[in-house]
Amino acid sequence: MLLNTSRLEARFMTDDDWSFFYQLFCNHDVIKHCFDPLPKAEIKAKFEQRRLPWKLESNCWLCLMVETRDTKTKVGIIGFYWNGQVAELGFMFDPLSHNQGFATESNQALLTYAQAHWNIKQFRAVVTEGNSASESVLKKCGFHLATIEPDAYQIGGHWFSDHIYELRVTEASA
Repeated sequence: MLLNTSRLEARFMTDDDWSFFYQLFCNHDVIKHCFDPLPKAEIKAKFEQRRLPWKLESNCWLCLMVETRDTKTKVGIIGFYWNGQVAELGFMFDPLSHNQGFATESNQALLTYAQAHWNIKQFRAVVTEGNSASESVLKKCGFHLATIEPDAYQIGGHWFSDHIYELRVTEASA
């Protein structure tokens, strides 16, 4: 699978992506709104699972490596988990690539592809309270805040609310 935008490509991950994936999952600025630091073995297991051949019925995360088209610089990962009714969107980007529109651009391409090729009409995303950058990306992609679950997730010994965003595609909006 390969998604192209004017500036980016998103593709299935390979062995060569391990060091970037590991760095992303260890970067405090990336994970501070997502989860507590993970052991290397757990990160490796996540990487291996996300490298498996994927199809819509896989019952696992689709994970695509996002890189710039011109220099092939890796900038982040995007993907979703399909539960049979709703695709849960997820993404993580290297802080060096922030504020360039890469997350919005690549996620819009993924949403368009999912709608066109798999006829997915419902998407959701869970954002930890305080992660305003991710909330901004979702809003630019057409998501709206559907609900807030108070004290839903703990990071660093502190409880945070989950902000649940939804996007429902209708014939008029497609």
